[in-house]
Amino acid sequence: MTSRVEEIVHNYVEEGKYFTINRARQYGKTTLLYLLEKRLQDDYVVIRLSFEAADEWFESLYTLAQGFSRKIERVLRRQGVSDEESRIYVKF
Repeated sequence: MTSRVEEIVHNYVEEGKYFTINRARQYGKTTLLYLLEKRLQDDYVVIRLSFEAADEWFESLYTLAQGFSRKIERVLRRQGVSDEESRIYVKF
């Protein structure tokens, strides 16, 4: 698992590329994401989001943007990111 995390960091994160993690159930996706978060948190602002219980966000593009923005803002506050720095990520 450690080599997989390092591969993702080197080939995707450091290159500024997008990536997806998709496999069937019980293949370690959540564990991989947890280890990736731990590996990156010293060098990056890591924002963990879940869309569970967020059905109301999808009523319109406006409510999606508003809900997404507020969630990011809460996560950043919890991580101790200053209001000034969080404005880089949240402009709603």
